[in-house]
Amino acid sequence: MSNFKPHTLSVLLLLSFSVCAQTVAPKPQSGISRAFDNARQVGRNVYSMTGKKPAAAETSTESILSKLKDDDVLVEIEGWDSLKWGLLRRHVEVLCSGIDRPDMQMEGNAAVKKIAYNMRLRKLLKDYMEHAVFAVEAKRIGLTVAPEKFEEYRAKAREGYAQMGDTGKSLQALMDGGESFYEHNLTNALYWLAYKEKEMVSLCKTDEREIAKMIGIRHSANLATTATNLQRRAFMSEMLVKLKGGMEFGEAAELWSDSESSSTRGVVMDEADERPARVAEDDLPTQVWSALVGLKDGEVSGVIDTPKAWYIVRLLKRNAAEEDNGPTVEMAEIVVEKDLLDPEFSPKQAQGYIESIKMKALTKATFQELVAKVKINSKVPLWDSSGPGKRRRLVKRVK
Repeated sequence: MSNFKPHTLSVLLLLSFSVCAQTVAPKPQSGISRAFDNARQVGRNVYSMTGKKPAAAETSTESILSKLKDDDVLVEIEGWDSLKWGLLRRHVEVLCSGIDRPDMQMEGNAAVKKIAYNMRLRKLLKDYMEHAVFAVEAKRIGLTVAPEKFEEYRAKAREGYAQMGDTGKSLQALMDGGESFYEHNLTNALYWLAYKEKEMVSLCKTDEREIAKMIGIRHSANLATTATNLQRRAFMSEMLVKLKGGMEFGEAAELWSDSESSSTRGVVMDEADERPARVAEDDLPTQVWSALVGLKDGEVSGVIDTPKAWYIVRLLKRNAAEEDNGPTVEMAEIVVEKDLLDPEFSPKQAQGYIESIKMKALTKATFQELVAKVKINSKVPLWDSSGPGKRRRLVKRVK
């Protein structure tokens, strides 16, 4: 293998352990849970990457790709491998074809398709780069792949495509057509796996000390989660006291409910121009619907415990069943989400988890080393996307 130092992997693993060991801070009373806040953040970043203010590199990429012909080489890695634009384009278009279904037509459909197309394109190109660079090194040191491996993975692909409806049939047709992105990437991916097995797996082994430490980390994290949930449950009890003391339900929902839709339903009360949406039994957790059954119009429930959250609800109006539909209610709700516990590790599970962390760290470090050893020419900028808004240039040799 190359000059990669094993102690570097140990440092990376310790960093990973330290992240796992961090306890969850008590939930701020902001009215938005961490999960929802993170989802909104990702949404903003995705929009900024493909929406009104795209990065200059992406604008340039779109312009370049629009002028390429199918037989033009998109990426070339010395004399070892090259990827034609047409192979990647056809594969991405098939993956995104479901957005064109008649039942998926909607306002803004073109924007949705563009976002999906760009995300698929980046992901596949990133995977291709990793597979290809490892494949180059595998071939350089004389590794081979048994022919039956190709058939094994083709069979798995066909089995997966069979579950994907019309999109799967189109992917199958591309694969059976001879030259396709799947076939091209499969070759590199199998050499990538061969390289990992020969050069990297032995470096990722763990021992009883590390296993015991990881089991302890998971257990400590669950204790911290339990403590945080106890704080949230106590907060719900305090909120119920405030509601009984005269605090407006809508105000409480707007301030503290973890769900944006639930805080809206809390604000939309009888005096509002628009009434809350009607909610049926199937739309709510069983425990919430059961609590609503015992309420009169205008009454507020106690704290309702469900597997994923605590609720306090106010029944605004009960509606009789309409035609074949069951009864519905109009309600306001306050939702505080729970942090869910992770399953405790068995020794075998901890071993697998540790080795996966080591392999991920080693793969990233080795790839960075290998990519510097080969000359790469690309028609478009190549990026290592470590997360929305945190992209850095992966390959500097761009023509």
